[in-house]
Amino acid sequence: MAKSKKLVVGLTAGGIAALIIVGAAGCAVSKIFSSVSDSGMGIEVAAAEKTDLIRGINVSGTINGVNTVKVTSSASSKIESLLVSPGDYVKKGDVLCIFDSSSLKDEYDALKQEVDNAEKMSKKTHDVNLRNLNEAKTDRETSLVQAQRAIDEAVAARDKASARYSAAVEKYNSAAARKGELYDQLQYADDEESAETLAELYQEAISEFQSAESEMTSLADQLDSCESAIQSAKDAYDSAKRTADSAVQNMQDVLDAEKFNSDNSSKKQLNKLAEQIEECTVKAPIDGMVTSLNAAEGSIPSSEAIMTIVDDSSLVITADIRESDILRINEGMRAVVKTSATGDEEFGGEVTKVVKIFQENSDDPYSQNEGSYTAEITVDSDYENLFIGMKASVQIVLEEKENVLAVPYDSIVEKEDGTNVVYISRPQDDGTFVADEVAVEAGMESDYLSEIVSSEVSEGDNIIMNPNSVSDGQRYSFEYGGFNE
Repeated sequence: MAKSKKLVVGLTAGGIAALIIVGAAGCAVSKIFSSVSDSGMGIEVAAAEKTDLIRGINVSGTINGVNTVKVTSSASSKIESLLVSPGDYVKKGDVLCIFDSSSLKDEYDALKQEVDNAEKMSKKTHDVNLRNLNEAKTDRETSLVQAQRAIDEAVAARDKASARYSAAVEKYNSAAARKGELYDQLQYADDEESAETLAELYQEAISEFQSAESEMTSLADQLDSCESAIQSAKDAYDSAKRTADSAVQNMQDVLDAEKFNSDNSSKKQLNKLAEQIEECTVKAPIDGMVTSLNAAEGSIPSSEAIMTIVDDSSLVITADIRESDILRINEGMRAVVKTSATGDEEFGGEVTKVVKIFQENSDDPYSQNEGSYTAEITVDSDYENLFIGMKASVQIVLEEKENVLAVPYDSIVEKEDGTNVVYISRPQDDGTFVADEVAVEAGMESDYLSEIVSSEVSEGDNIIMNPNSVSDGQRYSFEYGGFNE
């Protein structure tokens, strides 16, 4: 916003006083008092100037960081070492304080020894059970191989007996055929000598037949015995398999049961102790500044929050918004931030969040403010001189114009016909001044100024501030005081 100078002319009953130049923001205001007026009547003027106009909503709030974290710990012992103070900056992971963990460590070490011994015993038992399982599997393979060998031997004996039986059957059939031929020949013998010879051969054939029959019968019995031996071998194989499988399964069940026999409660307690020991070393959860500390070395914290860390990498102002203004505010709007500490210095900002939820004011039962909506304004410019906790006034910009001609809006008079005029204090050659009524078009208004559009008003023209006390063409001077017609 443009800077200007304020011209103040003070007049006493005895004459004209000195001119005093005073720097001020906005349009200059010149006060001209009459020299002979007991009532103190006078004329105030303000120079029309080019300036930047801002129309906005004025709110206030407290400057805070973009993120606030209350640091807590479940440790219930005394603080052994406190490594930060309020105002310190910390990085995420920095150690903030250390609680006394000696009793926890003693308990952890004792329980750790018990757990280690139990694990060694469990491992030894596991190794034994695993060895027994492997031995049962080996015994199973051995017994099945032996049982299969017995089957194979029985089958081989059966096949050999079957071959001999087949040969005996052929021999039997051959002997039976020979016997039948000789019997037929004997029936038709021509002489006694031939009959005797045939009779002898027939008897030999009968003997061979009987021998073949006896051999065939014996081999048939052997073949039956071989089949029985094969079946017995197969039954023995099945029995050996069932026994071996049962032994293997029993060992596997013992091995599987180990996981159900382990004592997990001790391990859980050990892990819990380890977590408690780790929590005795409190580390920063974020980058930021320590803004409050509720602990001291050698004492047990009395509150849940040990300290508060605020991330001030970005500053945020949370402001209350009246119901009448909430619909005019949107995210992304520009804002101008000021504080009493930094005076007229302005900081850029932006509305980054609008909470359109009405919050009732329940903190102060005597407050006239029944509640409000809220908005967050993020400071987006260099804020070296802004600190957390400062009270800030914020103007949320609804409209703005740069380098426009403006005057205090109180200097604009609306006539009965609806037109707007201002009165310019024009100096005359005789040292007096004349109020010159000029029609203007009022434009954008800020808190104190109004844009004017008129070809008859120029930058630097002195605009009369109390136009209700003057009329067009009125003349006034310092020397004689008051208005002179």
